[in-house]
Amino acid sequence: MSTLLRFPPVYTAVQWSAIADAAWMTASGSGKRGARRAAEMLEERYHDRRALLTDSGTSALTLALRMSTSGTPPSNIVALPGYACPDIATAAIGAGFRIVLYDVDTDTLEPITASVRRCLQQGATHLVVVHLYGRLVNATPFAAMAMEFGATLIEDAAQSAWGLHQRARGPNIAPFAVVSFGRGKGVNAGGGGALLMHAAVADADPLPPVSASSAWKSLVVTAASELLSAPWLYAIPAAVPALGVGQTVYHDPQPARSMSAPCVRLLRNALEQENSVAAARRVHAARYRAALATNRALLFAEGDGSTDGALRFPVRLEREPSPTLARLGVSRSYPRTLLDYPAVQRHLTSTPDDLTGSRQLAASTYTLPTHSRIDEPTREAILRQLRLGDGQR
Repeated sequence: MSTLLRFPPVYTAVQWSAIADAAWMTASGSGKRGARRAAEMLEERYHDRRALLTDSGTSALTLALRMSTSGTPPSNIVALPGYACPDIATAAIGAGFRIVLYDVDTDTLEPITASVRRCLQQGATHLVVVHLYGRLVNATPFAAMAMEFGATLIEDAAQSAWGLHQRARGPNIAPFAVVSFGRGKGVNAGGGGALLMHAAVADADPLPPVSASSAWKSLVVTAASELLSAPWLYAIPAAVPALGVGQTVYHDPQPARSMSAPCVRLLRNALEQENSVAAARRVHAARYRAALATNRALLFAEGDGSTDGALRFPVRLEREPSPTLARLGVSRSYPRTLLDYPAVQRHLTSTPDDLTGSRQLAASTYTLPTHSRIDEPTREAILRQLRLGDGQR
């Protein structure tokens, strides 16, 4: 492979015709009707739940916490996984919650039941279960546990990538669930998110709109990202440290706003393409699993009764990938636990008893790309490097 080529770790295409339509919609101010239709499309896909469109998945999670709160802010404690994107902590802090952390299983990427129970015993009023990399957690036992303690369960499905659990599109258990449409998600609208609510949940107050300048900025960034995601160009943004490409950082909370007009238009187009996009990702994931089956140390267990959305294919490696694998899109996603972020530490109710699993995952979990920029020769090149022993346990 040419050293000039570099593949993004995660990518979902945005059609240029949709970008052009989004620009027209933004200029003409015709976004309200499109927003209602986009919400209806989500409601049809998610078991007739009501959908509230937001400017990000983080904002949607913040709203879920606030809307499910009955006590005063100091009394609200949310249990979060030790291994996850720090944006979930941003949402909790933005909602005025204190945080307690539970551990994550190193074989399944699911919450460790005993650790979750300890968090609920310590007074957690809310429990967030996170679906990572397109893999769906079986949320049913955690819903029962939350009910036992009178806590509210929320599913963070920002990375669900339209995975299925027992043939039902996830998330489908909790009264509140969050999905995201950022550039690194399975459905790419250039940004935005949605809060999915059961019908019994009270209506949310209208959200303030995104400013016109922010809407245009997001559209320009989306167009640039689509252009620069090509393997012969991606090395350019990846080489500029100030852009933070591929970095996992904590972001301070921001006020929740409604989804911008360009994101609404891109979302509608992305939802129309979702089935074919997910099917193509699953082909890559299935080939990875079959080819690596002889080395179980690399693989995470498959979900029981679940169909993986295959946003990325996680593996366990004992050291940093070679430059060749890095150029092919093999990437480390979360290099630290939530406990390692100072902003999170300041909002903890107490130091967690044990986050051994989360620490091991942060040290050894990498992902193989499954997106449409990866062709069969590229996929085979990744597998060839792994078979040679690069990074294997």
